[in-house]
Amino acid sequence: DTDRFHIVAELNDAAWRPVAAMVGEEETELVFIHEVIARIIAQAARQTGLSVVVRELLTFEGNEFYFAPADSLAGRTYGEALFAFDDAEPVGIRTAEGVTLNPPPDQHIGATDDLVVLAEDDVHITRTDDDGDLSAAARGVDDAMLVAPVPPVAEPEHLLILGWSPRAPLIICTLNAYLEPGSTITVVTVREDAEAELAVQCAGLTNLTVAFQPGDPTDRALLNRLGIEGFDHVVVMSRSHAAPQAADTHALVTLLHLRDLAEQHGSAFNIVSEMNDVRNQALAEVTRADDFVVSDRLISLMVAQIAEKRQLADVFTELFSPVGAELYLRPASDYVVTGRPIPFYAVVEAARRRNETALGFRRGSDAYERNGLHLNPRGSAPVTFTADDRVILLANS
Repeated sequence: DTDRFHIVAELNDAAWRPVAAMVGEEETELVFIHEVIARIIAQAARQTGLSVVVRELLTFEGNEFYFAPADSLAGRTYGEALFAFDDAEPVGIRTAEGVTLNPPPDQHIGATDDLVVLAEDDVHITRTDDDGDLSAAARGVDDAMLVAPVPPVAEPEHLLILGWSPRAPLIICTLNAYLEPGSTITVVTVREDAEAELAVQCAGLTNLTVAFQPGDPTDRALLNRLGIEGFDHVVVMSRSHAAPQAADTHALVTLLHLRDLAEQHGSAFNIVSEMNDVRNQALAEVTRADDFVVSDRLISLMVAQIAEKRQLADVFTELFSPVGAELYLRPASDYVVTGRPIPFYAVVEAARRRNETALGFRRGSDAYERNGLHLNPRGSAPVTFTADDRVILLANS
């Protein structure tokens, strides 16, 4: 039988990767649940609003990733391709060797290459240039709209993890790849075996130290003693040994305490919480946590995307790993001027000059009410940014 299958399989334990790959060979794409969710939580812990972007990219509503033949742009550079579409945003290139997100702006496009494009529908992936001038200037961008880049100051970060689950060691391992030396993680859990579990699964941490404190994260007196104002980020884990609704209830109680403490101390730490049931997210939003990661929901969406377009497995692998391009949300004021209308192409150009790819922006003023998310805005559309807004980027650092 010469028929080939397209199989997408979910696995919990990455230890089965070699066997699963051997059995499925080239017909199977594997999604390792704990790995993917751990990476998303680790990234969301340091990037306020990232989970909202991830949900948008994984759903079939709004914008999705497409592969479009790039023959009409053969010989052009990726940096030029960024200005070839008004209603779609190139985010990478697929060659015979595979997918590269956010390639160098000067990388030339081959006649047989495909562009990886973010668009509302593939019918919108239509070139808009008439004279072949694929430049920021041709799109109405001038240097007065842009802000000169300032090298970021890398500093140690301090995280608090409340609760424990099988994903916790993977989250800590992933954070070790992101954080600067001298960073710390404090873990509060009732699990007596948590420290030993971490030592087995995530030995040799180089950039951070982990301290364990026994206790129940729903205990307000314990939270008061932690010195919550000293942390930059807080992660609330779902209780793996509890039923889903009970675990979400514990998470909600913890989130309410955290929000109250943040208001008391005037603290600016961001909070990401793992949830089990998507129906509880609306209830959880009253806690004004920054991010919610509903594990089963995200995995289901990812599997559905890969089932429809197999090549997306390579895109998601790069997005949710510490290697290659990743999603970032950074202050819009670091890239473009605020307070006056400018075309979104100005953000595209500011990002291009930093070897980054702009995907959209998030309004700070309506981040909680309507998520404030604007992915793949029309490049020529005028946008007036404020100091609270953030641009959504693909970057390699």
